[in-house]
Amino acid sequence: MGYFLLYESMMDSVVYARDKYLAPGGVCMPDKMVMKVALLNDDQRLNFWDDVYGFDMKHIKNKVRARYLKDPMVEHYEPRQLVSKAVNFKEFDCQRLAVKDLEFSAPFKVWASQAGRCDALCTWFDTHFLSGCDSPVSFSTGPVTNMDEATHWKQTTFYLEGGLELKEGDVVEGVVHCHRAKNNLRHLDVVIEWAHVPTEGPRTPTKHQAFELH
Repeated sequence: MGYFLLYESMMDSVVYARDKYLAPGGVCMPDKMVMKVALLNDDQRLNFWDDVYGFDMKHIKNKVRARYLKDPMVEHYEPRQLVSKAVNFKEFDCQRLAVKDLEFSAPFKVWASQAGRCDALCTWFDTHFLSGCDSPVSFSTGPVTNMDEATHWKQTTFYLEGGLELKEGDVVEGVVHCHRAKNNLRHLDVVIEWAHVPTEGPRTPTKHQAFELH
């Protein structure tokens, strides 16, 4: 498993090993992987440059934001930074998964659970051990408050152009397109189509943002 679950084509190795070594009637563990997305407020990281020990460094802030709009951030975040509950946007059945399934287009629809600013889509994955287990076991790579519980995989965050001011109940919806980079199959090219659907007023025009997880 890699960052964003699929980075560095690590799931390809799982499929290869399963097909080559798994005995008839055997079980691939973990047997279910679920990718999740939530809305994120990242004032702490983005506004850090407004006042750096008394120095106004907003010119650096603009460069940092421009970088975030191209390169996803792989970082630890805290639950308090989320302004929505997480929703599933892609599931994999590891018992039947094929390599071709690791490139996909998947819709998502997230509801704001509180009013506030949304700077990004925060993604992670949950891992489940279910088949043949006396007691199902799962673990999440999602945001945690206690860093002792944080995982190696962190969260992968896609920053939204312009950001959004949300009211409770507003929706951010769209499609995640995930494909291998043509010049390096271990890397990912991700395109996110998204739009804001406010509780009052019209749906905003769909934006298309291209990210390189390289």
